[in-house]
Amino acid sequence: MRTVFIAALVVVACGGEESEPQAAGGSGASPEGAGAVLPCPAGELLLDDGGCAAPGVPEDGCGSGFVHADATCAAPVPTCGPGSYALVGERSCRVLGTPAAGKWGDIVVAGDTQYVDGAFSGANNGSASAPWTTIQQAVAAAADGAVVAVAAGTYVEAVFIDRPITLWGIGAAAVSIDGGASPAIYVNGATAEVRGVSLTGAMGANVVNATDVVLRDVRVHDCAGRGIVVFPDASVSVESSLVESVTDLGIAAQGGDVTLVDSVIRDVAPLATGEWGAGLVAWSSLVSTQSIVVRRSIVERTYSFGISVHDGVDTLVEDTLVRDVEVTPVNGDNGTGLAQSWPDNTETRASLTVRRSVFERLHQQGVVLHGGDATIERVTVRDCVPPNTEDEWGAGIGIMAIDEAGRAPSHAIVRESTVDDAHRVGVELWGGVADLERVLVRRPRMKSNGQHGFGVLASSQPNSGLSSGLTWRGGRIEDAHQGGLTIMGSPATIESVAVVNTHPDEHGALGVGIAVLTDYITTIRASAEMTHVVVDGAHAGGIVVGGADLTLSDAVVRNIQKQPNVNDFGDGIGAAATIVWLPGYLPTTLTLTRATIESVPRAGISNFGATVSLRDTLLECNAIQLDGEPIEGNPFHFSDEGNNDCGCADSREPCKVLTTNIQPPLSF
Repeated sequence: MRTVFIAALVVVACGGEESEPQAAGGSGASPEGAGAVLPCPAGELLLDDGGCAAPGVPEDGCGSGFVHADATCAAPVPTCGPGSYALVGERSCRVLGTPAAGKWGDIVVAGDTQYVDGAFSGANNGSASAPWTTIQQAVAAAADGAVVAVAAGTYVEAVFIDRPITLWGIGAAAVSIDGGASPAIYVNGATAEVRGVSLTGAMGANVVNATDVVLRDVRVHDCAGRGIVVFPDASVSVESSLVESVTDLGIAAQGGDVTLVDSVIRDVAPLATGEWGAGLVAWSSLVSTQSIVVRRSIVERTYSFGISVHDGVDTLVEDTLVRDVEVTPVNGDNGTGLAQSWPDNTETRASLTVRRSVFERLHQQGVVLHGGDATIERVTVRDCVPPNTEDEWGAGIGIMAIDEAGRAPSHAIVRESTVDDAHRVGVELWGGVADLERVLVRRPRMKSNGQHGFGVLASSQPNSGLSSGLTWRGGRIEDAHQGGLTIMGSPATIESVAVVNTHPDEHGALGVGIAVLTDYITTIRASAEMTHVVVDGAHAGGIVVGGADLTLSDAVVRNIQKQPNVNDFGDGIGAAATIVWLPGYLPTTLTLTRATIESVPRAGISNFGATVSLRDTLLECNAIQLDGEPIEGNPFHFSDEGNNDCGCADSREPCKVLTTNIQPPLSF
């Protein structure tokens, strides 16, 4: 019999004749100190001050306006109509740019201010009493540093700004600039500020060769093309503004720097070809580092990506909500909250920092790295549904190399974060390196074919053979499917992690708590060191190692059940030296110190042609305490390092190894 997992990787059973029981140590008395010692509750991390910290977003870990609930952050935001918006934590919508009283409202004017009123008739000279009728007239007449004050009205013109001025409308709800077939505002080579206006037309604003440009209290809307475009050698700060109902990209940073603060991007339509429709996209920073900053903002109701950064970009996202990102209509793919791509084409690696932010109601991935570095802190990812693709790929957080050639592996630090209801896998690594600390993963969803739903998966990359690397201190996986924590072809160091209630897939297969395995595609061995680990509730096997090396200390394994589709297996900890898709013997070692394995339906510890050593281990009320089976003519080896305890309640007995012709319980 064999059991297939992830469509390929399997540890095959190898029958064997019953053998005489082999002593594994123990005198029948209960040794002192056998069994796991945990300094904290399952999955909590021991801190330097002696306290214990639970995984997930802490109570003080949410961004401004967010609400903490159940180790996550929630974003209370009302639904607002066109021209109005609310930031996270605000209970009501506000119309952007409602003007103050008077023709010039609260515009700060001076002696050199140029005035504009499209409704004025008669001779004009740009004064308050004889204003210009077009904005361009006022810009042409303005001295450097002057204010151009714009009264209420619709101005059908494309405004070109090439000098350092402030174009200040009475309010975005009252002043509209319609560029028609051109951008409403074109800033070239000047430090300028635009505020209190609405921009529409082919594009809202186009900024070229101009640094420190500010768009404040601006509404960009109903554009046939992109909302705001920032070219190389330009920088723009968008503050307290609204970009809505535009096409292709809400904000496009084509080599330029963008800061988005207290603003909203929403309702970005894809191109007629079905491509893009993203909120903010930055790319083509091939010479110098490009900067993208998003603070206290919302990106919602977009396509393909909420935020996507490519090439050598330095990105900071803080206190921000990204939600409702739909798949790209052209191919049903993406639907990702935040993506970084660094194809190793700049001297400076791409760098991403995300803090106190929420990514929800997405497709495919919440946050994904294809190359570059990232620090992800106090982040919530939730409610990811499948993309409309056949393979339905996706993850809450993805950390991987840029491409199948294995170029530019990602390096990520993820701290105090929660991934709930992700699609396919909570956190995955493919040729990536990750340092997780106090990370909580709950209820990863299966694909529509009833498979996958992994908690955390670290695998070598299939084509390149590039291994991942996982370090995880403090964490918890709840209600995963097929596999809770899976390490394939990669090294891992795990401390203070609990894997709780791992279920079989929809077809009743698998449900293993923790697996450490040779990668069946790359044939790369895995290795792991684990301490203070708890597996509570799993199917087929609690902890399994196949064709790999596992050093395990202070581990608790309990509430393991048989694999439902075959009504078999159900071991506490299993080691097997063979994998069905890789012919031949695969040396496998398991070193076990201070483990507690209790009440499993088959073997407490099963050994299939592997080398297993155990010390200070308690095996309590298991159907078989220790089982050893040869594999392909290769014997199993048990090494008793002393102080092991076998029995059930008050009935203790010497720990003995039985050979009962059972089959390996795994795996993939």
